[in-house]
Amino acid sequence: MGGIVDIMGLPVNAINERELRGLVQSYMTSDAINVIYMVSIGTLKSIVEDQEYRKDVAEDAALILPAEDIILSRVQRKKVRGAVNSYRSLLRVIGELCKNKKVYVIGESHKDTELFIQLFSKRNPDADMCGMYSMDAGYNDESVINDINTKVPDVLFLIFKSPELENWIAENKSKLNSKLLVGVGNISDDMVMQNMKPAKWIKKLGIENLYFNIIKRKYMDNKRKERILDSLLAEYNKENS
Repeated sequence: MGGIVDIMGLPVNAINERELRGLVQSYMTSDAINVIYMVSIGTLKSIVEDQEYRKDVAEDAALILPAEDIILSRVQRKKVRGAVNSYRSLLRVIGELCKNKKVYVIGESHKDTELFIQLFSKRNPDADMCGMYSMDAGYNDESVINDINTKVPDVLFLIFKSPELENWIAENKSKLNSKLLVGVGNISDDMVMQNMKPAKWIKKLGIENLYFNIIKRKYMDNKRKERILDSLLAEYNKENS
């Protein structure tokens, strides 16, 4: 059984996929909406800049999970076997449980929203993608909430940056008719780019290896992320010592 890892005052859950599967199953049959937050380095950066909203995250969340593997590996002393240590683990477990279940996606931009839907649908073709909204299309919260409550999705994904993600959840969670809300904060760019196939012209020129090397260096460079995370931890510890 996993436990809680304190990361910059945020209680992050260190659990394995079997435990997560059981929790998600219970959330999807619950009468109340449950919130899972995916915490990225970008989320931690927002905590350093504005520590007030950290309390809202902890109070709203049923689970707080690491969106990037670097987070737990950098701060956790005792490893959890088969740990949920990135967005891949969470999406895999939710996808397995979404056969014939309704899934709704709200994003900040149309591009990110559609790319996330493509990524999730490709891996989980039996999920019912019942609706989507992108806030850059000019929709207001009321129209989005009305559509969600009409369709009653089992899982609602929110693709927002922090702290807009946390603020939106705090303001609207009580109005939503859904079983499970998953907050995807500050990781959507990495998520999409790490799973995006190269364009046809790249394949035609035969430079797929160059493409993947660039993507890996920009979006999967753990050395760079280690430096950022270490700097955030040092700044937080200095301010809270």
